[in-house]
Amino acid sequence: MLLNLQLTTGADLAPHNRIGWDVFAAEVVTLLNKAPQPITFLLWGVKAGKLAALINQPHHKIFTGTHPNAFLSYSDPLNFALSNHFKLVNDFLQTQQLPPVDWSF
Repeated sequence: MLLNLQLTTGADLAPHNRIGWDVFAAEVVTLLNKAPQPITFLLWGVKAGKLAALINQPHHKIFTGTHPNAFLSYSDPLNFALSNHFKLVNDFLQTQQLPPVDWSF
């Protein structure tokens, strides 16, 4: 599941972070945190990284890093590419005797 903290809207519309989307996203993470099976969370960006406080470790696995958006001045796409999160997720899944994710598309 992909869950953004802020959705893009039209030019004349307020971004979703002003209408409670971030509250909704935090509630989703809180509910997912209650899952009995381990979940891997990829929290990319500063705002997403703050959601780590809602997640129980080591039951669940969290990977944090820079946001992959090349158009943001504070984002470094090279740092994102070098983070190796996709391999790390699959490594974690193997430790849980779960099948790896096929990240190709």
